Amino acid sequence: MRKKTIFTALFAEFIALCAMQFFSADAEQTVFSAASLPFSLLGMLFGKIAGIGSIGNAIALVLICAVGLTPILFAVLRYTKKEDRGAQIVLIFTGILLILLLPFLANDTLLTDRLPLYDDALLETVKTGICLTLWSCIVCFAVLRLLRLFQRADKAKLFAYAQKILYALCVLFTGVIAFSLFGNLLSQWTQRTETVDRLLIILQFAANSANYVFDIFIALSAVDLFQQTESENTVLCAEKLCRRCTISLACMVGINTAFNALHILLLSSLSSFSVSLSVPILNIAFVLFIFLLARLIVENRKLHDDNDLFI
Repeated sequence: MRKKTIFTALFAEFIALCAMQFFSADAEQTVFSAASLPFSLLGMLFGKIAGIGSIGNAIALVLICAVGLTPILFAVLRYTKKEDRGAQIVLIFTGILLILLLPFLANDTLLTDRLPLYDDALLETVKTGICLTLWSCIVCFAVLRLLRLFQRADKAKLFAYAQKILYALCVLFTGVIAFSLFGNLLSQWTQRTETVDRLLIILQFAANSANYVFDIFIALSAVDLFQQTESENTVLCAEKLCRRCTISLACMVGINTAFNALHILLLSSLSSFSVSLSVPILNIAFVLFIFLLARLIVENRKLHDDNDLFI
C-alpha cells in the first residue's frame, strides 16, 4: 500500500470524524453514537419491524434469534480443535448476549422499566453500554483468533500481520485525535471566552495531536522496515527507523515540555487554570518499543552476517 494512499485515507478519516463532532449538538453523544454502531442500527430496524403489529413483532423476534444463532452455529461448525476452544466459547457467549440484549435496543420500554428513573440521557448511556458490551465480546474473540494465527504463522506471515496491526494503529491514532482531542477542543472552546484561554486550548490540541502524529509516522516507518526484512536493505531501514524514533522522542518531550512551561508562564493571563499538564507516557512507550524492535533487528542481522563470515 502506497503511503500517499494511506495518508489520504487517514486524512479523510480525520475530516469525517471531526465533522461529525463539529456539526453535532453534543460531541459526547456523537462518540456514543459511533460506538453503538452497528448494533444500534439493528435495534432500530427490529424496532421498526416490531412496530408494524403482531406479525411484525414475530418477524423481529425471528430475526433477533437468527442474528444471535449465527455466531453460535459458526462456533459449532467451524471450530473443532481443542486449541480454539476459547474463541468458540466467546462466540457462543456473544450469540446468547445478542439474543438477550437486542430486544432492549429495539424496544425502549423494555429498558426503561428496568431503569431506576426515566431520563433520556440515561437511556442513551445504557444503550451505549449494551453496544459496548457486545463490542467487547467481538474484541475478545478477535484477540483470541489473532493469538492462534500468530502461533501458527511463519516469519513471513508474522511480518505481514505486524504490518496490518500497524495500519490499524494508525487508524486508531487518527481516531483519538479526531474524537478525544478535537472533542475536548470543542468543549473547552465553548466554555472559554478569553483570547489567551482559547489560544492555549489550540496550542494544547496541537501539542497533544503531535504525539499521535509522531506515532503514525513511526508506525508507517516500521511498516517499511517489515517490508524489507528479507532484503539486503534491512539494516539500513532499521537504522533509519532508529534515527526517526530518536527524533520523534525528542520532539515529543520537547513539545510537551514547552507547552507545560507556556501554561505556567501565562498563568496570570488565564481566566481559569485547569490541571491539564501531562506527559505522553503511552506515546513515548510506543515509540520506544518500535525503537528497541528496530535495534534488535539491526543486531540480529549483524550477528547473522558475522556468523556467515565465520563459516
